[in-house]
Amino acid sequence: MLLICSVLHHLPIRNLPMSSTPCETDLRADPLLRCLLMTIASGLQLAGGGLLLQMPIPAGARALLLSAWFCMCARDWRNQLRAYRRVTAIRIRGSGEIQAVGSGGRVEPVRLLAGSVVLPQIAWLRLAFADRSCYGELLAGNASRSTAWRWLQLGWHQHGARFGQPDRS
Repeated sequence: MLLICSVLHHLPIRNLPMSSTPCETDLRADPLLRCLLMTIASGLQLAGGGLLLQMPIPAGARALLLSAWFCMCARDWRNQLRAYRRVTAIRIRGSGEIQAVGSGGRVEPVRLLAGSVVLPQIAWLRLAFADRSCYGELLAGNASRSTAWRWLQLGWHQHGARFGQPDRS
């Protein structure tokens, strides 16, 4: 064994061919987690409206605040549902770049926004498309069972603040 190691150590180093295909993996969006997220968000939005009703302010101001609140909630709902129709998976590349994969394999670049969190078995990713629309994706996984989840964990820890940002090369 020692002889083999010493012989290998003295062999000239050659440039080995590298694959031209980038390393990447896809995390599939879970419809159950999406439904859970929208249900919880709906409950919290209604609770926010209930709190506005309890505020000790004139009725006209209360009506104006409630209208503004429910308009913002409706806009968030619309953005989230549009993104859910637009994205079936999140692609993570070896460079730390993130892409949204749509139905039919259509790929769009997305940017990770502040407020995203990746924990050992759950992740909350806030993503922005090139058209500036934003949405959140709740993902769950296990690194010991899923290569894609391991890639997410590795990219999150290895690339730091550059993770999920467009490739600048």
